Amino acid sequence: RTAAAGFKSAAVYVGGEVTTGIGGGICQVSSTLYNSVLLANLEIVERYNHSYAVSYVPAGRDATVAYGGKDFKFKNTRNYPIKIVASAKNGVVSITIKGIKEEKEYEVVLTSTVLSTTPNQTVYENNSSLAEGTEKVIQKGYTGKTSIAYKILKYNGKTISKTVLSKDVYKPMNRIVE
Repeated sequence: RTAAAGFKSAAVYVGGEVTTGIGGGICQVSSTLYNSVLLANLEIVERYNHSYAVSYVPAGRDATVAYGGKDFKFKNTRNYPIKIVASAKNGVVSITIKGIKEEKEYEVVLTSTVLSTTPNQTVYENNSSLAEGTEKVIQKGYTGKTSIAYKILKYNGKTISKTVLSKDVYKPMNRIVE
């Protein structure tokens, strides 16, 4: 992800803080693709959750990518090729997976439950340029979470299976106030 390749700067997680970096927001695409792959009932080969919870998908339904380290991979386990149709407009990513109907098609239901939370801390930093008694929130912060996500397969309205997709831990992120 480089500026030369057309990527722009946006929010990224670095060292426990939200900052900006080239290609920030790419995980919204990988997370949307992850959910589309799950709903298409394809095989997940490699997936990592974020260190901190994200706001655009439920806990346990994100897929982070980091060049040279973390990746998202899946396998087309259907009998025919698939087509991935993706778009992004006005901050909304949409991905649809299309293909030829199989003899037996399942309805896929995804659920996610937060099992526990860990409160974040508020950290105060001195900023001499602010008027005395004035505070400025630099980073909102996030509560930590432990979650479990399931994939439920149904056929003709009847539950056939319920499998654990992942058990994920998201660290709390400090709230920073100057």
